[in-house]
Amino acid sequence: MQSRNPASRRRPPVSKLTIRHVLYLLILHCIGSAIICGAANFAIACAMYRTRAAGPYLWNISNTLAGDAGVTVIVQVILTWVIDTALVCGDVRRGIIAPLSASSQPRTKNLWSRIKLCFLSPDMDIFAPGLTLLQRIWRLICSAIRGLILCVPVFCIWWPIAIGMLYGIGSSRSGSEVRYNKWPAPELFKLVYGFTMGLVTTPVYSYTALKAMGRTFERDAELTTQY
Repeated sequence: MQSRNPASRRRPPVSKLTIRHVLYLLILHCIGSAIICGAANFAIACAMYRTRAAGPYLWNISNTLAGDAGVTVIVQVILTWVIDTALVCGDVRRGIIAPLSASSQPRTKNLWSRIKLCFLSPDMDIFAPGLTLLQRIWRLICSAIRGLILCVPVFCIWWPIAIGMLYGIGSSRSGSEVRYNKWPAPELFKLVYGFTMGLVTTPVYSYTALKAMGRTFERDAELTTQY
C-alpha cells in the first residue's frame, strides 16, 4: 500500500539542475509568468488610460507613466515573489520537483552570506502543514519584506530602461515632458514592461525557492539524525 504521509512524496535534494528543473523553470516560471504579468499589466493599463479624457504624460503627477512604471516594479516584484515562492514550495512538498541542495553554502558571516541566508530561510513555505494562522501570517509578512528588498535592484535596472522606452514612443514633446495618446502606446508599454520583468525575474525567484526548500530538507534531516 502506498504511504499517505506527505513527506513520502518529497524528492530528495539534488546538487545541480536537471532537465526537469530547466523545463520547470523555463515553461512554468519563465514563459508562464511572463504571459500572466504582461496580460495583467496590459489590462490594468487599459482600465487606467483608455477611460480618461486625455492621454497620460511622462512626468505630470496627475497622470504619469514614469510613476506608474515605478509603482509597477514594487507591486509586481512583491506579488510575484510571494506567489511564486509559495507555489514552488508547494510543488516541492508534493514531489512535483526536487529541491536543490544548499549544503555547499559558505558559513562565513560576511554581508553577502547573510543576504543569502535571509533569502534561503526555512520559513519561506507559507502553506507548510502544521502551521498556525499566526505563523502563516508571519511567514507571509517575511516573504513580502524579502520581495520589497528585491525591489531595489529590479527598480534600478527596469525603471531607467522604462524611461528610455517612454521617451521614444510619445506622441508629442514639450521640453522634458512627453505626452501620449490614450491608445495604444501606454497599454503596449505596460504589456512589454510587465512581460519582460516577469520573464527575467521569476525564474530567479523560483530557483531561490528550490534552494530554500533544499536547505529546509537538509536541516530537517540533520535534526532527525541527531534525535
